[in-house]
Amino acid sequence: MFAKKLGVLALVGAAFAVACGGDEPEKFPNAEAYCSARAAEECVVAERCGVTVDACKAKRTPLCTQAATVASGQSRSYTPGPVQGCLDALKALYAKPLFTRAEQKAAEAVCDKIFPGSKAKAAGCADTLECASGLVCDKDKGSVCAEKADRKLDDQCNNAGDVCAANTYCGSRGSLKYCIEAEPEGNLCTDSVPCKDEFRCDGFVKPSTSGTCKAKIANGTDACTADSECQSGYCDSATKKCVAGIAFAAGAGSCKDYGG
Repeated sequence: MFAKKLGVLALVGAAFAVACGGDEPEKFPNAEAYCSARAAEECVVAERCGVTVDACKAKRTPLCTQAATVASGQSRSYTPGPVQGCLDALKALYAKPLFTRAEQKAAEAVCDKIFPGSKAKAAGCADTLECASGLVCDKDKGSVCAEKADRKLDDQCNNAGDVCAANTYCGSRGSLKYCIEAEPEGNLCTDSVPCKDEFRCDGFVKPSTSGTCKAKIANGTDACTADSECQSGYCDSATKKCVAGIAFAAGAGSCKDYGG
């Protein structure tokens, strides 16, 4: 009788495991499945852009596939676990009539987890995404993966991974590097001597022409060429004007990458 009860319990346990999805196939087994699901979430804007969902997917899917190929070349392997979190973040993002560049970057940070980096400390890198969890790519000190170490104003920042606080930058004082206060409005600036966060380096042209720290551009006023020039953090590629955020409408520059 005891053995019979054990057999019944085993059958119940197996049925429970199946019911709970223990033996279900992976919902997003590869990057192709992920990219297809991602395009479906992004293309809720198709109607707003005046295009069909199929036309939008035909544009978005290859962009995702290309990004996956780049990630693979950076030693970043596809990991299906974070896919649903990414799709949920995109769903919430594209449900908004307008979203900021900061909100878009936050959603993309969730999606970046699908292709985690694997490069170890001291390995060469071109982007922090290539490095293993907890490491950053220090492109100013050898372009290597390093443990992040937060530094404040006047701290030394000579080691790979040393990251200066907001409104400071790692600059030279004699033979050593320190976190130096960024430049205020009206001061000269370059690629290596930045302005404080609320300003832009107006007139700077690589590699050697310096610029001047000026107020960031307000929405709908002067022309812009980069997001960093705008108070809102978003320069519309179609109008070359700073706007409040990313919105989708027929003929809008934001629709170009969505089949519009």
